[in-house]
Amino acid sequence: MDPSMGVNSVTISVEGMTCNSCVWTIEQQIGKVNGVHHIKSVKMVNYTD
Repeated sequence: MDPSMGVNSVTISVEGMTCNSCVWTIEQQIGKVNGVHHIKSVKMVNYTD
């Protein structure tokens, strides 16, 4: 993401996130994106912030 866009928070719907391993994998991959500073995934409602 371009920091000049002023994006502070993004919520992504993730289908099929059924276990803690899914959460870990998603957080690891999103964490590699330049500019990502914090990740919070909630398995029960299938979203990642």
